[in-house]
Amino acid sequence: MCFLNKKYRSDGSAGVPQCAFARYAQTNCASGQGNEGFAIVISLTLMSFVLILLLSLSLLVQVELQSAQISLKRLIAKENARLGLMLAMGDLQRYAGPDERVTFSSSAYSEKDDPVANPNWTGVADTRMDDTAAGI
Repeated sequence: MCFLNKKYRSDGSAGVPQCAFARYAQTNCASGQGNEGFAIVISLTLMSFVLILLLSLSLLVQVELQSAQISLKRLIAKENARLGLMLAMGDLQRYAGPDERVTFSSSAYSEKDDPVANPNWTGVADTRMDDTAAGI
């Protein structure tokens, strides 16, 4: 890099170098050794590339971690729903009684013209045959 200040005077002649080490600067400019800043530019470029690479990797890890947490929460919610369904089925079987009985919603009794007052209620019916119906 040449440190000469090549200002021209009004008469067109070159000015005097305004550097404390003018002779050193003239020698380096004349010999073609003006590459002192190349190494620092390359090293700064490489460091900025590594910094961008590290930032992108940390962002990728953060996104993957959030995705894994969301998947885990979704799995826990599914398992909780399945557990609730199993508990509800167990309670229904316990309150309905032996296996000869069936459950149904009260909307099964509704007709087109006459809807049931509480269609979400559950009923229990005994499916065993009477002695008279069985022909015994």
